[in-house]
Amino acid sequence: MVDRLSERIHDEVLESLRRLVMGRVRIVAEICAHAMVSLTHALEHELGKKEGFEAARRAFMGPLVDERPRPSASGTSGSLQAYCAGLESGCAGTQEWERVEDRPDRIGYRFHRCIWAELFRELGRPDIGHWFCDGDADSARAFDPRIGFQRTRVLMDGDPYCDHLYYLEPEER
Repeated sequence: MVDRLSERIHDEVLESLRRLVMGRVRIVAEICAHAMVSLTHALEHELGKKEGFEAARRAFMGPLVDERPRPSASGTSGSLQAYCAGLESGCAGTQEWERVEDRPDRIGYRFHRCIWAELFRELGRPDIGHWFCDGDADSARAFDPRIGFQRTRVLMDGDPYCDHLYYLEPEER
């Protein structure tokens, strides 16, 4: 009885902390999303719809490209497990997911919640929110050129979840 009570209290405390963190992360994410939409609107007004959108996208994607995880300093490629550990760490606080496949050569996820998808859909600009999704395949390949990526469902598009599959490409002989 005491063990079950202790476990329940532990779970409730963890859930309370998770809600607190998600609430604070959402406030910061809201500020960022509003700023991105406002800046994109300003550029679209100044440069034209298409040109302004592309200028904002390039400005957003540039730092993401530069900050992608890289292979280790020794010059050897990283591993799929190391990449996915970094991915999970980077998604903590803004997404909720589960691993649905976990093999040495394949790791699959189902993302049930994404603050970015929620916010940009609420703001009526999922096209801007897609910038967060656009670098997924390139980021994996930048970490290790052998890592492939597949996705068929996207929360930003209104799907019930995002499915991410990271896999190791067969080595060429």
